[in-house]
Parts: sequence; structure tokens; C-alpha cells
Amino acid sequence: MVLGATGVASYPQSRHVITQWLHQGPFFRLLDAQRYQRWAEIQTIERTSPVQPADVLVWCASDGTAQHAAFAVSQDTVFQKEGQGWESPWQLVRLEDVWYNESLQSGGYIALYRRQ
Repeated sequence: MVLGATGVASYPQSRHVITQWLHQGPFFRLLDAQRYQRWAEIQTIERTSPVQPADVLVWCASDGTAQHAAFAVSQDTVFQKEGQGWESPWQLVRLEDVWYNESLQSGGYIALYRRQ
């Protein structure tokens, strides 16, 4: 879903990618192919968020394993899919509503990727 939102090559390709569940390796390779680079690692939401529109946020466990991702629509709103099932809707949610989850509670972080 996140990779489809980044505008992968063309609309048909984006439509295909947005419906796929990807493992960590292919996900990061596709982010790299779209010229996204790791820009920051964050653990707390600040009054002035470093998030910019079109950033990709990846929630990681303390060992670096990616657990969730979202696409920033604005500085404080993200596009995400809560869960992998078809019944789980795509959502536009406030960043503060999804910021602190199990990843951060157990010593993880959010890796912020920005297109270069």
C-alpha cells in the first residue's frame, strides 16, 4: 500500500503494488528504487514534527525488523492500512493517533524515509 502511494513508475504499476503484501526485503528494495533514503530515526513525536508530505514512515522493532509502514500526506496526516487482511480498510489518520504503538513501547523506533 505505501509503495503504491509513492507513485511507483506508472498508475497500473502503482495499482498492482498497492494490492500486494511485501516482505521486508522487497519493500526496502522498492523504496530504494523510488529514490527514498533513510533520513531520520525517531522515537517520540515532537511539537514540530520532522515529517513532510510524501515521507514514508516505517515502524521498526528494537532489532530493526519492519513492522508497519505509512505514507505521509501532510506533516500530521498519514495514509495507512491497519492490518494485512482484505477487510482492513485503507485509512487517512492523524499521525498522533498511530505514532506510539507496540514497536515504540518495546524499544523500537520509526525510520523516516524521504525521497532524494
